[in-house]
Amino acid sequence: MIAYDNTTGIFKRKTEDRWVEITQRDSEGYLVAKWNGKLIRLHWLAFLLTRGEEGVNMPHGHVIIHVDGDKLNNKLSNLNWVDPMHWRNAHLNLGRRSQLGLLEDYSKYVV
Repeated sequence: MIAYDNTTGIFKRKTEDRWVEITQRDSEGYLVAKWNGKLIRLHWLAFLLTRGEEGVNMPHGHVIIHVDGDKLNNKLSNLNWVDPMHWRNAHLNLGRRSQLGLLEDYSKYVV
């Protein structure tokens, strides 16, 4: 069983006697957990669990982004979906600018 707090962005898993925060990351640094037998990135799961049909019916090819660029910040207010072209542009800008210590404002790419 998994629980999600959309204000803190924290996911917890129920063990036999307590709830434990999920901290497992994939090779790209995203938080992940098993969901219905498959490994899923938690920002996707947060979006799907809280957005209902909007999350399930997201246009094909769109991606869910962390608006502030922080892969560990899964607060619902920090997640949104964008089309692939905007994501690529934002991702490339973030890579160049993060080397200078600047973060790209993803909010301008939100559809």
